[in-house]
Amino acid sequence: MDLPYAMTIQSAADAVVTFKTKRVYPYHHWGIGCLSDVKKFRENMSEKKG
Repeated sequence: MDLPYAMTIQSAADAVVTFKTKRVYPYHHWGIGCLSDVKKFRENMSEKKG
């Protein structure tokens, strides 16, 4: 997760849910308030899992 060269937060969350990944190690992120907020990533995964 790190634009412009990698996935968006939403795309990364979709991939995790689609592949039914048990563990995720986010890297290439710049932290809260930036383009790759890990908290938003976690929230997106939770919403998509239902």
